Amino acid sequence: MKPIIILIRVIAAIILITLGVNNISEPSNTEVAIGVFEVLLGLAIVYQSITILFKKI
Repeated sequence: MKPIIILIRVIAAIILITLGVNNISEPSNTEVAIGVFEVLLGLAIVYQSITILFKKI
């Protein structure tokens, strides 16, 4: 059950990073800030998931 949750978190993080990169290319400063936040949040989720996996191994 735990690997499925980690997989869902990684997929959600990839989606967040994709949306964030899309927002970074927008001309509005607010959308760029939201995009940077989404990318950082996505990277944090991926990093946390990878560390959980490596602790199990």
